[in-house]
Amino acid sequence: LEEGVSLRIYPNAKRFTEACKQIDRDALLYEDTTFIVIDKPPMIPTQPDASNYFENVPGCVNQNLGPFTNLEGEVIERPLICHRVDSCVGGCVVLSKDRNGQSVFGKFQR
Repeated sequence: LEEGVSLRIYPNAKRFTEACKQIDRDALLYEDTTFIVIDKPPMIPTQPDASNYFENVPGCVNQNLGPFTNLEGEVIERPLICHRVDSCVGGCVVLSKDRNGQSVFGKFQR
């Protein structure tokens, strides 16, 4: 760390380990060159929590099912969220392998 950089430490980070384990090949509903559709289990956040960047839908999908590649064949860091589903419920979540897919899906929702 450089001088002047703030660092937050969460001694009691929110954990979603068991729900993350449920995102496996059986939870993968669809995949093509742009999109990934997952059956999200309940009790896991769709997007990262301030105290936990990894145990959420994109993080668990990437960890358990990845790596994924985009249209150019490049390995992506992690899938992008196209919409959200509340943490307490399960259901389909659409993720994109690139920003263009994320934008196109957003237009579909309008």
